[in-house]
Amino acid sequence: MSSNWEVVIGLEIHNQLATKSKIFSGASTAYGADANTQACLIDLGYPGVLPVCNGGVVRMAAMFGVAVNATCARRSIFARKNYFYPDLPKGYQISQFELPIVENGELMILDEDGMKNVSALRGRTSRKTRASRFTKASVSLPVLT
Repeated sequence: MSSNWEVVIGLEIHNQLATKSKIFSGASTAYGADANTQACLIDLGYPGVLPVCNGGVVRMAAMFGVAVNATCARRSIFARKNYFYPDLPKGYQISQFELPIVENGELMILDEDGMKNVSALRGRTSRKTRASRFTKASVSLPVLT
């Protein structure tokens, strides 16, 4: 039996940038800190607080773009995605989708058949808050898709 279908498997890989502060606040991102010790009012979503983007995050994202031979946008947009999820107490996530910092990159990988090019790579940044661990709230999470 023949089929015209082609199997395509997509991966979304989250990683954490080595910044000293979070993506939209000055709170620390020091590794190994006790739970809920590195969060500020911005991370917790208090009314009236406004996030400010960490320039180091943008620089690191652009460096990643250069490393994977991608297009680095002159302008990108962070959007607020509102949705309910049990461990998302703020009810929203700040993310990129429409205009990410980096897109159209490629990555060479080696497998048993030799070198292969993984294309259509996008690098976008987001930040999530998890109720059980506010220490990780607002940590920059570049997403490779």
